[in-house]
Amino acid sequence: MADGTRVDIGGLVDRAKLRGIHILVVALAFLAVVIDGYDIFVAGFIAPNIGREWHVPPQQMGMMFSIGLLGVVIGAPLLGALGDRIGRRRAIVIGSIFYGVMSLACLYTTEIVSFTVLRFLIGLGVGGVIPSAIALVAEFLPGRSRTVAMLLLMAGAPVGQLLPAIVAATLVPSFGWHMLLWVGGLAPIVIGLICWVALPESLKFLALHPQRRDELVGLINRIQPEPMPPANAVYYTSEPALRATLNPGPLFAAGRVATTLLLWLCLSMAILAVYFISNWLPSVLASTGLSNQEAAQRMAMLSIGGTAGAVASAWLVLKFGPLAILLTGLVGGAVICALGTQGLSTGQLVGLMFASGFCVIASINAVECVMGLVYPTPIRALATGWGLGVARLISMAGPVIGGFLIGAHLPNLVLFAVPGVALAICGVASIALRGAVGADAMRWTESTATH
Repeated sequence: MADGTRVDIGGLVDRAKLRGIHILVVALAFLAVVIDGYDIFVAGFIAPNIGREWHVPPQQMGMMFSIGLLGVVIGAPLLGALGDRIGRRRAIVIGSIFYGVMSLACLYTTEIVSFTVLRFLIGLGVGGVIPSAIALVAEFLPGRSRTVAMLLLMAGAPVGQLLPAIVAATLVPSFGWHMLLWVGGLAPIVIGLICWVALPESLKFLALHPQRRDELVGLINRIQPEPMPPANAVYYTSEPALRATLNPGPLFAAGRVATTLLLWLCLSMAILAVYFISNWLPSVLASTGLSNQEAAQRMAMLSIGGTAGAVASAWLVLKFGPLAILLTGLVGGAVICALGTQGLSTGQLVGLMFASGFCVIASINAVECVMGLVYPTPIRALATGWGLGVARLISMAGPVIGGFLIGAHLPNLVLFAVPGVALAICGVASIALRGAVGADAMRWTESTATH
């Protein structure tokens, strides 16, 4: 390689052999996403306790859930934009430590208003960590390993959803429900500090900042010890330097109107279902006479099923296309409605919770997989950002609706019909989605073949 050679960082990353530093990046990003998932879903396990001790009505509890989700919606673009300016690694560190501190601050609250404000602030940090972690892994891993790494990250949130159930079942009986907040505060702070010390920055990000050349060269040496580019090599990225935009116009161009609207509908209904179940099911189980520990043990099956659904979703999409959503949506809708049936045995309840977790998470991930396949590369990130933003805004209605239904003392069958019907709508809408995607079959075929 001659002196002065221009080196495309993207090509260098894709040609690199999988090394320990790649595994380190995936492991730390996965841990950050797992702890993110914990702090998103832990509120449902705290709710029965603060409702009882602070005498909070279900309607106000539902508002607390939704305002926390609003923080996630706002935090994702804010911290994502910060990551574009200061780096993926720093955004992960700042977001993790920030929401960890806010979680610890919840220990000193004694009323629902200040607790709700802190849940909003927690959401700001939580919402921004996952996009930065995904971007870092996508920009650091070789192309042949990138898909597996991204699927692993997609399973991180369901694993995180499992952790509050484990803490509630093992630590809360001995140390009290505040242990849920201690874990939710200390864990992201520890992960953030570890990432500050051990997590490398995205090579593509470093290539755009000449003042950090020494850091870039050091990382190149770690992923490609030989042959090294010459000392005065010019590093660049061949990807177009697109101006970040919030304009959703391209998502509706070139015949994509129906596809975009149907994807938003599917994702909104699936996320509404998962937030509704995760926030209210612990309280519903506790109201049936189960102890918090027993309720947590049963909630664990929801998360285990979700983890299995996350793993299976990519295979389902590649085999069935958008119709994978029909399968998981309709089956999941029926299973979730069955959760409201009176007189279920322990075995029946556990089985239904596993199936509910599997179907709802598989539906969400299947929609996200389809979203990643049908949009062209230049607008894929824009499509994902808008899809998740719209879906989370709509899904905020779920906890509020649940609060009013519980406050009205309606039967559980009516309560669980809300997330059940929402997931069924997601499934039925996938039929029309398949028609919209099929209107440009070449787009689907080419996208599938290149991923």
